[in-house]
Amino acid sequence: MRWLWALASVLVMCVGAATARAEAVDLAIVLAADVSRSVDDDEFKLQRQGYAGAVTDPSVLRAIAAGPRGGIALCFIEWSGPEEQQVVAEWTVIRDGESAAGFAATLLMAPRSFVGRTSISAAIDFSRAYAAKLGLGAERRIIDISGDGTNNSGRPAPDARDEASPRDSRSMGSPSSTSIPIPAISRTPSRPKACPNIIGRM
Repeated sequence: MRWLWALASVLVMCVGAATARAEAVDLAIVLAADVSRSVDDDEFKLQRQGYAGAVTDPSVLRAIAAGPRGGIALCFIEWSGPEEQQVVAEWTVIRDGESAAGFAATLLMAPRSFVGRTSISAAIDFSRAYAAKLGLGAERRIIDISGDGTNNSGRPAPDARDEASPRDSRSMGSPSSTSIPIPAISRTPSRPKACPNIIGRM
């Protein structure tokens, strides 16, 4: 009987390890999009369509599949003023065209969340808290902030940036978006004045 219990224990451990590998992802990204009043309806539609098109692009899907774990986790948040943040698409693991299409459809069908002031700091704070709810193993975690304005409401953006990425700051340059990798920031917003306030790296 003892050997049966030993065998059962080994099988349970193997199944558990396989499940953990299946649930783990190479990258987790919080996509945080600005929908403040400086973003008009055409820009809003372009933004949503751009994200939907990017996640379903064949070259992107090939890159995802080529990762060691063959998947990434995405969520989509819209933000405006200090108290205006909305999760449009919850955490979704993208491994293939089907999962990507489902995520894209959610973005294209959901109504616009807000039309208010611009609080980049609150967007960072909310995204950071939501990133902590992932519930999956991820090699890297990134907050990608898309916006077209400077922080005009809420606490100073550098304070939120420093809490999200306390070690140092650097830019890798890409228009209209800023990523705060938890562990790094990799891209910059379209307005140069905002760059020093939100670019950081953990």
